[in-house]
Formats: sequence, structure tokens, C-alpha cells
Amino acid sequence: MTETTTLHLKKPDASDFYNVEDFNNNADKVDEAVVQLQTATEGKADKSYVDEQLEGKADKSDIPTKLPANGGNADTVDGKHASEFLQNLSGWASGSVKDLLVSAKSGFVFIRNTVTDMPADNFYWFGYVHASSTHRQLVVGNISTNAMFAISYNSGLAEGKRWTSWKNLADGGDALTLNGVSAYEYQRRIRHGINIGTNPDATDNQGLYFFGKEGTTLATGSISNAIATNGDSVTTIDSRNNKASGQARYKLDIRSNADGSGYVAVTAPSSSGRSALRNISSGSPAATTALCPAGAWYGQYE
Repeated sequence: MTETTTLHLKKPDASDFYNVEDFNNNADKVDEAVVQLQTATEGKADKSYVDEQLEGKADKSDIPTKLPANGGNADTVDGKHASEFLQNLSGWASGSVKDLLVSAKSGFVFIRNTVTDMPADNFYWFGYVHASSTHRQLVVGNISTNAMFAISYNSGLAEGKRWTSWKNLADGGDALTLNGVSAYEYQRRIRHGINIGTNPDATDNQGLYFFGKEGTTLATGSISNAIATNGDSVTTIDSRNNKASGQARYKLDIRSNADGSGYVAVTAPSSSGRSALRNISSGSPAATTALCPAGAWYGQYE
């Protein structure tokens, strides 16, 4: 007696006596194998079905048996190239930030305290780079102080003009200069109703003032300023006070020309008493504004 290779069914020889038990065992093995086959192929399409479905739609030879090791290396994802997606940069450890930024791609970057030309030395920064073919912009945040700065680069400009300076983004506008001019170079303040003779050297008294007779508060007044295209500037201050006989008026014109010349002119009502500029050390009548610096000029109306 022999057996089949796969299911090991008994195959009696011609001379063997017929055994019903062997026949039943063979039947059980075949039945069990059929059940296993049904389970293994459930939900799977057979070859004829697949061939029918792909007919005229695809060539099976075009379907790879496995994906490349690099995951496909697609040229675009949803129509966008990899350079158009945000990238995570590993960090900058040394060198000038300008040299590093010129070759950087868009993304986040951690900047160590050894990188030079930053807004402040010896600090660590979180940065965000936005890059195009000709422009670079870097926005950084100081991880210790939370101060934020930005700098930009444009390769299309002349060599000496490609970089902007660092701009402070998080100081609430507390700039050191206004249009490149320090605040101390501007008139410090315009005040109403103050007697400059009280303490002319005090910080509170520095600047440009409206003042009426003996320091009384002005009821009305105006300031106008005009700047010509050539840089000449004219400022007019028109002040009045409430006087019983009418509003006494002083007008101050300040001209500053682009070539460095200029003048200051004072106009007062000549029809109502004395009105002129007088030198405090030699003018007549004597000065009534106490403690004015010797040699200064003052306007008087009585």
C-alpha cells in the first residue's frame, strides 16, 4: 500500500484486502482540505476575474512587483515640489548668519550662541527662514528674552544694498531713532502756559513752548509746519491770550533751509503797547521775566 504526497491518502494495491476504515479516513482528509481551501481563498479574486477586470485598462507588466527602496521618489506631491514644503533645518552652530542665510531653504532653524552677526551676542535663537530664488528673510526669537528680530536679503540689488539691518519686531515701537534721527535731536516738547524764567536749565523746561503774559495759559493757538521738496522747512506758531482789550497775539516763524541757512522771526501787535524783542542785559524797559539767562532775548507785551 502507498500514500498520496499531499494529503497522505491510502492507496491500496490490487492484492490488498479492501478496508472500509481506510476509505473513510481518506474521505475525512479530503473534506478537511476542502474547508481549509475555502477559508484561505475567501474574498480573493481568481486569475480569470483579474484578467477580465484589467482588460483594456492596464498592462500587468507595468505593475512593479515591489516599490523601490526610496519609496518611489515622486517628482511632486499634490502638484508641489519638495522645495515648496516647509523643511526642518537641523541648526546653525557657527559662522556668520548672513553666510548661512544666503544658502538656506525655507524652514525652521535653531541658532546657537556661537553664530555671529545676530541682533545680540551670546544668545540662542529660534528662527524661521522664508526663501525664494532671489530673496531670503529670517525672523528670529531670543529664547531667553522673547525679543524678536527680522533681517532680509535681496540678491537682485547692488552688492552694498542687498541686506537690510536687523529690525526689532517686539519692542512696541520703542525705536532708538525716528527716520534715522535721534529723538534728542527733535524739539523735546511743546508746552502751554509755562514761565521759562523759573528754571531755564531744568529738563522739564527744555524744548519749544507757548507762553502768554506772565506765563498764563493760552486760550487759543496753532502750529503749522511745511517742508518743501528741496528740504526747506518753515514752522509757524501763532499764540494768543485772553486780555480784556482783546486777544494779544504773538507769532513765531522758524525757517530752516536745506543749505543750512534760516531765521527766527517774532511778530507782536505794534498797535497795543510795547512789543519787541529786547536784550535782557541792556533792553529797556527792564526785564520782567526773572532768572532768564544773561544775554538772552525775550518777547514782551504790555
